[in-house]
Amino acid sequence: MMQRTGGIRFALCSVAVVVLLLRCTNTPTPVDPCWSIALHGGAGTVDRDAPQSVRDEFNASLARALRKGANALGSGSSALDACEIVVVDLEDDPHFNAGRGAAFNAVGTHELDAAIMDGSTLRCGAVAGVTSVKNPIKLARAVMERTKHVLLAGRGADDFAATTGLELVPNSFFGTPHRRKMLEDSLRESAAPVPAKPDNAPATRDTAAAKRGTVGCVARDSLGRLAVATSTGGLTGKKLGRVGDSPIIGAGSYANAICAVSCTGSGEEFIRHSVARSIAARMEFGHESLAQATRHLVFDSLRPDDGGVIAIDAAGTIEMVYSTPGMYRGAADCNGRFEVSIFDERTTVPAPSGALIAIGGGLSDENTVVYRELCASSSAARIVIVTAASGSQEEAATEVREAISRHCPSASIEVVTRETSTDETVARFNNATALFFTGGDQKRIVARYRPAGVESAESRAMRALLLRGGVIAGTSAGDAMMGSLMFHGGSSEAALGVIGQPPTDDGDDETARVVVGPRFGLGMALEPWVLTDSHFFERNRIGRLIAALHKAQLDGGSPLGLGIGENAAVKFELAMSRATAIGGGASLLVDAREVRRDGGSLRGARVRVILDGDQIDFVLGAALVTPSAGPVEVVDAATNDAPPRVARSRAMLDFLRRAAASEGAVTLQLGGWRLEGRAAGAGWATIDIVVPSAREKTR
Repeated sequence: MMQRTGGIRFALCSVAVVVLLLRCTNTPTPVDPCWSIALHGGAGTVDRDAPQSVRDEFNASLARALRKGANALGSGSSALDACEIVVVDLEDDPHFNAGRGAAFNAVGTHELDAAIMDGSTLRCGAVAGVTSVKNPIKLARAVMERTKHVLLAGRGADDFAATTGLELVPNSFFGTPHRRKMLEDSLRESAAPVPAKPDNAPATRDTAAAKRGTVGCVARDSLGRLAVATSTGGLTGKKLGRVGDSPIIGAGSYANAICAVSCTGSGEEFIRHSVARSIAARMEFGHESLAQATRHLVFDSLRPDDGGVIAIDAAGTIEMVYSTPGMYRGAADCNGRFEVSIFDERTTVPAPSGALIAIGGGLSDENTVVYRELCASSSAARIVIVTAASGSQEEAATEVREAISRHCPSASIEVVTRETSTDETVARFNNATALFFTGGDQKRIVARYRPAGVESAESRAMRALLLRGGVIAGTSAGDAMMGSLMFHGGSSEAALGVIGQPPTDDGDDETARVVVGPRFGLGMALEPWVLTDSHFFERNRIGRLIAALHKAQLDGGSPLGLGIGENAAVKFELAMSRATAIGGGASLLVDAREVRRDGGSLRGARVRVILDGDQIDFVLGAALVTPSAGPVEVVDAATNDAPPRVARSRAMLDFLRRAAASEGAVTLQLGGWRLEGRAAGAGWATIDIVVPSAREKTR
């Protein structure tokens, strides 16, 4: 733990001398301009043996929020503002028990608590049992700044929220399937009745996440001011009206000129021991260090496994102490410290230095929306191209250089056409802000960086790039590599087993005529929720995507898929389990959880056209779509001059739209098989892929 020099104990013990000196001079007391910040996402964590991909998601969430707070402090924001920024981000993240993702109470609803406090003035505000404000921490600050009170609760807090202009949401907004599962398990354990699910609630599944949690942040800004913010959804299955420690100033949250503390764990115990204020008191009156005070409260006053605290003192020293198996946490300061942790180990996140790495070959300008977004988001002044084409590496490098330079004209470009050593490659990734899979020989790329599905130093470095807020993108075969599985090729006819039909014009070779079944293998597993297919509409790939998802689900994989159209892209926020459609074209979301095989046919796929601005949230095998705010005009899915492809794109898109809106069944004939669709509500359609039997084929 980084320690700062300075005589804080001496200053506290020599007040009279300090006052006398101040009377004798007009020179202001110097303030260390260095800032520090720490956050937590709760002391109830995933199991220690959870898959690394799950732990990576939580680490990415922590790093994203921490980066926002650090950037705010580095830009001169106050400690109070930085704490609010961090907690708002964590409230919006369904991984944590605050805001969206909050725990259910015993009657199946959500009651949220939050508190914020400025240590330099002792001004504070808190809310308890709120049900309708999207970000309770913002409401707590409104209580502090717009009322003469400290704590508002229940209906009064909700009524006040309606007057503030803050965003209000239905109570169901806060629920997620894994929180619902926690409630059901908790109530069954205590033989209590399980409340009915709300209409259209997603299916629940087992989860490794713990049943309690809170989010919080403490900070010291460049003027030496301290602040704290804490927010929670409470305890799973709690009684209606229960309030925990988070909104209780002095129990779960406290800040003064000496320290700032945010707590997480068994709220009743933190209230009984006034943990946050007690830490400050032990420092003020007992002259203990921050480390001594926090450890005494966590390990001596509280019971084992009660929870933990994050705390910061006037010198910027950070302590993150817990008695639970783990605690989601992170810390950063102006000296370059930036780390996130769940268990005992620390994940150090290096700062990006401005390079964009392009890997692959076969780049084209068909997906300009991706290149434009990539260059804008990476802010790359330098681009490194690492070719991995099936043909000439030099030709691929030239093609990629020319295409990228049209979209990042001010960047310097370096080309690497040889296989580099692991250390060299990892060093490149560690110094990058973005990674771009351009396509080309995808099997070769995966074999190089994630051989046989085994994590390598390179793939871990790619995850670290995501963890520190970097961008990873792909087009064509490049975006197919992003998931745990990827397509190697093959037409819909081959995937469905329709022998004797000519393959679609998707660049596949003659083996598509004889190879039956979806052709896919292991991918990079950088995006774990969906199987992605590109050039979706113009190459008529709905059959192979649904067939592959059905097979993947039978093998224990994800049932969700994305068909990316031309002039379209889907932008993922890995840490938020969220994606947003961008660009003028259309894409397709497929949910294959209910798909069943009927002879050669596949029935029961749920599909939805997604357009620019539509948001997709991935929660435990389900996909929840929030449509864009306004109508979107769709640019033709096909952008080239091939009339058959243009007609095929338009026919497919028209069919899917009619199916989602029709009261009856609609059909689309596609060679030797056909699509039958019917509305499933809320913009979804149910699609059957009907393949005639051998007897029907011979008639």
